[in-house]
Amino acid sequence: GPNRTAKRYQIEEKVMGLKGRIAGIKSNLAAAWWETFDLGKFGAKRKLYEALDVELESLFEVLNVCTHSVIDEDFEGKHKDFCDEAMKDAMFAIKTQASNLMFLCSQVCEDGTVDAEEHEKVLVAINAARAGQATFLKVFDDHSTAANTDFISDDLSNENIFAFTLSMWTHRICQFATNHILQFEDVKRRREKPSIRFALEGIRDTWTLSDLMQHEHRRFALRNTISIMATFIMGYSFTGSIFLGTKSTMAGTLCLLISRHPGSAFQKNISRLIGVSLGKVLPILLMGLVNQVACYSPFRLFLHGTSIVIYMFTFEYMFFTSLQWGSIGLSCAAFGCTFMFVKCEVSGQVDFN
Repeated sequence: GPNRTAKRYQIEEKVMGLKGRIAGIKSNLAAAWWETFDLGKFGAKRKLYEALDVELESLFEVLNVCTHSVIDEDFEGKHKDFCDEAMKDAMFAIKTQASNLMFLCSQVCEDGTVDAEEHEKVLVAINAARAGQATFLKVFDDHSTAANTDFISDDLSNENIFAFTLSMWTHRICQFATNHILQFEDVKRRREKPSIRFALEGIRDTWTLSDLMQHEHRRFALRNTISIMATFIMGYSFTGSIFLGTKSTMAGTLCLLISRHPGSAFQKNISRLIGVSLGKVLPILLMGLVNQVACYSPFRLFLHGTSIVIYMFTFEYMFFTSLQWGSIGLSCAAFGCTFMFVKCEVSGQVDFN
């Protein structure tokens, strides 16, 4: 564009949000082995997604540099001459081709295999992206020759950085598609590990003495052990007022609320508080509706099962798709699931304790 707009801050926000999503996906993929044991296509699917996540993580620095060049640009001087119609068309073309290739790679990862049709589509997309790079380079060289010594200057520094990072991003996506998608069978054979070996490596990495004895790990274990023990003793020993006696509810709740992030985390704490409140209240309201139907009615079985599926699906979906509301969804699912499985009493009284 010809001048600064607020859109540059939207770009920055999206790039910063990408970092958190990449970290979350990496953690989920690491834990996914225990859900599927890499059986069948699940193992290949997880390997493809892991490779894509690693590539996106390494590309974050490229995108970060690109974002800073947009934020710092004042859109004055020779910016308009640099970003003429030819350069603009070349930039849009290479951006579109690289984005299409990245989206195609993510689609290929979804089914855990690369068939002949997908192989051909990826190959065509790679060639299109590289052709776009060649066109972009030619336009860039033409501008460089026309501008002579003025092309490499403080005035056009952000424009040059943006052009370089755009080309680098495209190159890295093409490289990933070539090394991991087109050569999928070779990569799959090199990375396959027996399930027992993978499990033993996970146990070893979890209980490595050098990691366990790190100062931060010891502090984390000590402060949370003291907190959980204190709430357990209070819940078991105290009676009267809000204490029911011989109950471990407080200690169990605290275990689910423990944060691995030191320092100030006010927003996360607020999200956990909202999640706990909703997770305790919503299931009681839902079960109150379910309990309007007689215990031995076939309709009650359908209504109860449907309520459980909708409740768990809604908050699990929120956790996996929303960066802002994900922690609330996780807390609602974790704290609400037990309330959704209460036993129906013939008298109509349900014990939620």
